[in-house]
Amino acid sequence: MHHRLIVFCFALLLFALPSAAQACGIPFDAMITRERALLIDGGTTQQLIAEVDLADAAPDAAVIFPVPGEPTVDQPAGAATLFSYLAEATRPEIIEQQRLVFGRSSDSDGVAGGAMLLGREVLGGYDVARLASSDGTALLEWLRANNFDLPPGAGPILDAYSSEGWSFVAIRLADAAPNGSLAPLRITYPAGELVYPMRLGSLSVQPVAVDLYVLSANRVEVSALTTRYAGPVTALDPQPSAEIAALLADAPYLTRLSADNLAPETLTADFRPQPAADNTPYRAQQIVETPVYLLDGSVLLGLALASLMFTSTLALIASFYFRRKIDALSPDPEKRR
Repeated sequence: MHHRLIVFCFALLLFALPSAAQACGIPFDAMITRERALLIDGGTTQQLIAEVDLADAAPDAAVIFPVPGEPTVDQPAGAATLFSYLAEATRPEIIEQQRLVFGRSSDSDGVAGGAMLLGREVLGGYDVARLASSDGTALLEWLRANNFDLPPGAGPILDAYSSEGWSFVAIRLADAAPNGSLAPLRITYPAGELVYPMRLGSLSVQPVAVDLYVLSANRVEVSALTTRYAGPVTALDPQPSAEIAALLADAPYLTRLSADNLAPETLTADFRPQPAADNTPYRAQQIVETPVYLLDGSVLLGLALASLMFTSTLALIASFYFRRKIDALSPDPEKRR
């Protein structure tokens, strides 16, 4: 009892400290930039497998997770690749569309807004994006859309570099970075209902990002999160490895829920996934637009040929029509036939 009281008081002291983008866990000597979790419904026993990305981590950085029952902790086989597999198996359906752009491809950098991604690689545990832009505003929009947070005052400086023809390298810890992510751990604890602890997120100084996978008997939903995927485990494509299949064997239905910008002040209660109205499978769609530049040489040639063919066809039809009209008005009976 005395030991538990010490732990409890220590936890209260820790929870009183400010932190960054924590949600399920609270970091110390580090910042959580994103977290992924698989919540498994086992009836009276629940499992939480969690992985967090850390930034500005000191050598002794740590994360504390609150759970509703006395826990046991282990690192199961297959956990290291679990979330990369789940992200692939629940990926959005890609819908390709063409978008007409009045201009030449050289008029912009190939991406809407004028920012061009030259390449993106994972190097030594870092996610490295190489960018070029002639428009500082477009560059800022790309960085923000790809979750690269920038300090105040960065805009004018980036705009100046852009106008001088500079390129840019944006670096952050990769999702699977050995020095940037805590290896996934499985926390097993007794609980009578699914619950994902979120109240610590109210301490964050920036919006909270969460990817939550829920393995249960049925499709579930959380009002604050967007459903990205829902379907039977047996329908996952590609099929999981034997080790990952063992982690997904306790319940038949997988739901993926996520949010990128949860306002900390709204995180006053834990997330409690509730059964959805039905088990209809769902996969989010992602529209990928390919710009077609109307003033490019090949496009202009194609449009010219199409216009010539259309004009020729109209001329042929008009010629045939007026010839019939002239013949109909002719006094020669043979031509009126």
